[in-house]
Amino acid sequence: RNGRKVEGEWQYSVSDCLEEFRNEFSNLAVDENSFRCTLRRVVQVFRDTGSVGRKEGTGLTTKRTPEFTENVRQIEPRTSLRVLSQLTGVSIGTWQKIVKKNLHLFPYRLTCVQELFEVDYPRGITFCRWFLQNFHDDLLDKTFFIDEAWFYLNEYVNSQNMRMWDVAKLNNFYVEQPLHPQKIGTLTCERYRDEILTPFIEQLDDEELRHDYFHQNGARAHSAGDSIQMLREFFDD
Repeated sequence: RNGRKVEGEWQYSVSDCLEEFRNEFSNLAVDENSFRCTLRRVVQVFRDTGSVGRKEGTGLTTKRTPEFTENVRQIEPRTSLRVLSQLTGVSIGTWQKIVKKNLHLFPYRLTCVQELFEVDYPRGITFCRWFLQNFHDDLLDKTFFIDEAWFYLNEYVNSQNMRMWDVAKLNNFYVEQPLHPQKIGTLTCERYRDEILTPFIEQLDDEELRHDYFHQNGARAHSAGDSIQMLREFFDD
């Protein structure tokens, strides 16, 4: 309403608009900077959509009804909140409110531990004694560690992003799974030697080859006879 037509074009003043707003709503305390930001945002929305109304949301259901909450109890308990959001069309935020405020559940992080047998204890003691005898201040700085990436084919638990929801912490609850889950890798013994070991060893100097340690696990590509033989040529012990 406060526009002025100058040389055939309409021009508007934020200051004039603010003055009219204060006159119309004299009982409201309006900050000038906040008013300018809000006005620019409303104008931009009008230019983009042709309306100053609120934009439509994602369409995901956000209403938490008692009937819906009761149905949650019947859903497969191993399903994650993210998957439930995709299956039901309900936002993850709503699912979190349901399990917390309606079902009164709490998230607990799982801990993965390895079962030890009698034969494992002497081996552990032997390694600890070796470590104590050979430990020095820069031992870890002189140790090279290697690992591999796997694609798991079953429901392998990743404790970093896995949470279990329950009404209380279950101290005696555990699930037994195989130590080595079904998985597939892309690294063969030949590729391990040609693409990893050879370029790695070529970058080591004589001092590192004589005094540093090389650590790897028992993966097939690591423990194959050809791989072990190649390592022994450079790391005698």
